[in-house]
Amino acid sequence: ESPVLQEERRHSRLVFQELLLRRSGCHEAIFGLGRLALLERRYDEALEKLQEAVELAGREALYLAWLAWAIFLTKDAVGMLKRTGHISRAKALCEAALAKDSRLAMAY
Repeated sequence: ESPVLQEERRHSRLVFQELLLRRSGCHEAIFGLGRLALLERRYDEALEKLQEAVELAGREALYLAWLAWAIFLTKDAVGMLKRTGHISRAKALCEAALAKDSRLAMAY
């Protein structure tokens, strides 16, 4: 990972944290932190933040799609029986995202 990308993520994290200090429950900042965590492969944190953002924002399409990706990417961290549930949940979230915004390419 390039130093420029690392610095950009660090700066974004600081901005999101500052937003949360000013406005507790800011779904945009929570979503941003969840998205950063997912990009940095911190999947447990990503799931927690993205789920919280979905709950706070009323199931926005973009948030649903990112949560679906987080769930899908964690499927290998669970046992075989739970894996099917993870995949099914991720699929359902993608379908919900597409129902809200059919142009949301990342949900395909």
